[in-house]
Amino acid sequence: MGALFPESEEPQFAAPPVQFFSAHNYVSSTNDPDTWQARYFTDPIGTNGSFSALAFIDQLRELMKIRDELSPKTKIVIDELGTFDQIRPIDVEAGRRTI
Repeated sequence: MGALFPESEEPQFAAPPVQFFSAHNYVSSTNDPDTWQARYFTDPIGTNGSFSALAFIDQLRELMKIRDELSPKTKIVIDELGTFDQIRPIDVEAGRRTI
């Protein structure tokens, strides 16, 4: 059966119920003002697997539906949220940032 179903018909496979699971999200973007706000707050799932705030909430809703169906007493902990800025290097000779 599995951890979500502790009442296994085979006692050797019985497991304690899952009490908590945790979720975390880090969004990665350049520090370009033209793109960072959308990347952090409204973009869909990024190619690197990071979620904007809006996409992360949508994913949590889906997880909660699954949890409610399989193990409604299991609690969800959001323990890490953050951002990574991909700072573009400065081309010293040209006196501008590179892309």
